Amino acid sequence: RKAVISNLDKIILFGVDVSDSTKKYKLSVAYVMLLVEYSGFKDKTEKADSSLDDMPNQEYDGEQILSIEEAINKSNRLLLRGAAGSGKTTLMKWIAVMSAGYSLNEELNEWNKCVPFFIRLRNLSITDLPSPKDFPSLTTTSLSDEMPKKWVSEKLKAGKAIILIDGIDEIAENQREKIKDWIKDIDNNYPDNRWIVTSRPYAAKKGWLEDLDFTDADLQDMNVKNVESFIEHWHSAIRESEPESKEELDSLEIKLKITVRENRSLRKLATNPLLCAIICALHKDRNTQLPSYRIDLYEACIDMFFR
Repeated sequence: RKAVISNLDKIILFGVDVSDSTKKYKLSVAYVMLLVEYSGFKDKTEKADSSLDDMPNQEYDGEQILSIEEAINKSNRLLLRGAAGSGKTTLMKWIAVMSAGYSLNEELNEWNKCVPFFIRLRNLSITDLPSPKDFPSLTTTSLSDEMPKKWVSEKLKAGKAIILIDGIDEIAENQREKIKDWIKDIDNNYPDNRWIVTSRPYAAKKGWLEDLDFTDADLQDMNVKNVESFIEHWHSAIRESEPESKEELDSLEIKLKITVRENRSLRKLATNPLLCAIICALHKDRNTQLPSYRIDLYEACIDMFFR
């Protein structure tokens, strides 16, 4: 649990030409609760069936806008879909860090009792997918020799694992069914665990994992309240890295909130968590001088990435 927190409790804006303290900061401080469009059943104890008439103990919720905490409280198996920069990976790391630190809210107390295994598909070879005993080494290699024999399988058998599989879209299209078969194989042997699988929508259509009783949840753009909360949390995270700049950061936070409220183009871009983080970094790096027009803002972001 300590290794999960140490290795995953951080956000890095790769390629952004700003100071290290601006592009690398603490995830648990900067994270803002995201909303999802959720579609599923209230009763998590019984498996979903294609016929609503056959489920007297289940009430179909239909599509609802919920916080991610509410969604995972309703379902132990989520296929989480979202566009580029919508916060999928950040969310997965946040769940891993919070559950590892027993820090999820009381409604998710059962998740706190589980060990999180964060599996990023972009780092794996499709021809050599890991077996459960290798899951810890995907987060921390230094503890592999310390694990008691069959420790992972015991956790899985007891239903005390959270399996977080990130990035179906980062696997070639003709290989995605192999990933699905791999998930199915693990689930068949260890059926009582909690799962979240992420993808961009084009790579995993709604219902892609419905035969494994996964519920679909689609990440939503941030609303104005979310954006302002994001700005607050981002500056709080930077204050931890730069305590000597507290007064300056307080001023930057207030000014950026005002700018986002007054600039419609900027406000629309900021609904995407990645772009919002870049806007915060750009605002700090340029001493509040943000472009007024969308195309100029795009050029500034692109220029920052290229540098």
